[in-house]
Amino acid sequence: MSLISISHLHFSYGRRKILEDISLSVPAGSIFGFVGPNGAGKTTTIKCLTGLLHAREGALALFGMELRSKRTDILSRTGVMVEEPSLYGHLSASENLNICLRLKGRKAASIPGLLQTVGLAKDAHRPVRQFSSGMKQRLALALALAGEPELLILDEPVNGLDPAGIIEIRQLLQNLNREKGVTIFISSHILGEIEKLCDHVAVIHKGQILYQGSMQQLVSRRGGNVDVRLETSDNLRAAAILDKPVNEGHPSGFLELSVSSREDIARAVSLLVQSGIQVYEVHTESRDLETSFLEIIQY
Repeated sequence: MSLISISHLHFSYGRRKILEDISLSVPAGSIFGFVGPNGAGKTTTIKCLTGLLHAREGALALFGMELRSKRTDILSRTGVMVEEPSLYGHLSASENLNICLRLKGRKAASIPGLLQTVGLAKDAHRPVRQFSSGMKQRLALALALAGEPELLILDEPVNGLDPAGIIEIRQLLQNLNREKGVTIFISSHILGEIEKLCDHVAVIHKGQILYQGSMQQLVSRRGGNVDVRLETSDNLRAAAILDKPVNEGHPSGFLELSVSSREDIARAVSLLVQSGIQVYEVHTESRDLETSFLEIIQY
């Protein structure tokens, strides 16, 4: 079941096209990563998805409801964090949260728990203007969590956070997803973090979706042969047997293979062992989201 459905979405600023025929399906209960270079259309898509911008063409539905006619109902079940957090600098963290909760018709009793959740309990009564950018990001996330949303839409939520803060927010989002079933739609330029956090991903580039599907399928895409390095007891002889070059730039040299399957690796190792050559190490070039991402957008 799709919790978010975007069909053939187009958006332009004047004659400048920002989004071209965007279609997305976000499974309920997933953590969905939305990645792309700066200017690719990530924030514009999120603004259209939350009704902050109105697309000239296309359909958007959340929780099975059409956005234009049911925006209030949809947003009452959704926590949103878009771009720079909108906060009252002269008010404290608690006061900012209190305003948000009152607008949602919720009680202020949940404020201490929300601040504890995002690591701001000790700063509850400090004016927000004294906060660092990372602390403001944490408070913005607390505002998004106010009202116990079923869906979180987060635009660059770890901006300004140090490595420890990024890990804390990652664990928080994972817990919300696993324990409370919250669906999370998250954009970020930190590809390594998206890879650790998300189970589904979409890649947007120049206003078009180039890939969407599971994270596992994306990072396992081969798009050609796999590079393998072998270190053996006699690299020169091994190279002659396999008819492959030896990389002389390495202090001890190593044998480089380009193979199309795991079976090819097994056959090469077996042939060398049968020829009396000891194979000390087999190393395949690991693929990650960054590698797959760059291949897709052809940087």
